[in-house]
Amino acid sequence: MIRKSLFGLGLAALAVTGCSRGSDDVLAVVDGESIPMSTYHKKLEMKNSVVALVDPSRLNVDPASGQIMRQLTEVSIDPSYRLGVQALRDCINEVIARHVAKDEGVYPTKDQIEAEIKFQQSRKPKYVQDLSDAGLSTEDIRDMLGLQMATMNLWSKGVNVSKEEVDQFIKENPDRFREPEQAALLMIEVDDPKKKDLADKELKEGQFFKTVAQHYSVQRDGKSNDFRFPETVVDRFPPALKALIAKTNEFGTTDWQFDKPSNHWVKFYVERKVKSKMINIDDYVREMIRRDLLLNKGMKSNDVNKRLADKLKGSKIEVKVKYLEGPWKKLYDSLTAKNPGSNPAATPDTGAPATK
Repeated sequence: MIRKSLFGLGLAALAVTGCSRGSDDVLAVVDGESIPMSTYHKKLEMKNSVVALVDPSRLNVDPASGQIMRQLTEVSIDPSYRLGVQALRDCINEVIARHVAKDEGVYPTKDQIEAEIKFQQSRKPKYVQDLSDAGLSTEDIRDMLGLQMATMNLWSKGVNVSKEEVDQFIKENPDRFREPEQAALLMIEVDDPKKKDLADKELKEGQFFKTVAQHYSVQRDGKSNDFRFPETVVDRFPPALKALIAKTNEFGTTDWQFDKPSNHWVKFYVERKVKSKMINIDDYVREMIRRDLLLNKGMKSNDVNKRLADKLKGSKIEVKVKYLEGPWKKLYDSLTAKNPGSNPAATPDTGAPATK
């Protein structure tokens, strides 16, 4: 599991896009290297994680287990740490990490980056095409991979993992290589007992479940989500739902269930069930295991966050956008006033994790 420090010095979120060079208006200059505004704008457009304030009262909790369910929710951004500042921080962090990797001689060569692209394509043939469709240029993809590989090299510097260690890990952790049981569910949620009877009448007459849901369901965002239950991994279902689906056959419907928090009734249709099975441990999976083990070893002996923090403190950073100057200074002062190395170690994104 990828862990992140507040500052993000370990650059766990590199999968979005690297800060590539270009010739347009300048966002900032870090030790003589300019970060173009186009990079900043792309970072804002494609940012896939943010620091935000979560109001616990807005989160849905399963009443049976007390666990917070996976869900979409609206969050607030701290005005002093708005998205623009977070994107600026990401761009500067990436330049700092690239400089440290080059200083230590671990930044990958062009041939190594091309080899990594081919490695990713061995599992995902549309790897480059999918990233291109997401808005990344060829240079963005190479920069992204270069920075991921460089950060991995910094963390794993001086350590090795043997073939025997990989074999031992596979032997001792069989559950890590099992695809979870899954179930795709449709649902009808009603707020009036009379609607239950009307929905059941249409279902008995042969109407499709989704069609009936369109007539009666009050599920939030139901139409835009095709009236699907938002989770498919059975182990992540609330316990009561997990037990209900276990005794319901594929293409079958459940009885109505009363949901106390919403005071609504819910009926599910099991569109598909997929049993748990072992994954094929091929060369790609073995390499991903090796990388994970390498990273775990390296984190015990390499304090990359401290090296990056020291580089940040010793770098000349000029923010060229007026409205970002003040917020950056406050953020920089708060980050350099403490020892980022004391934060939980952040780790690089090494590609598609094989052992979840």
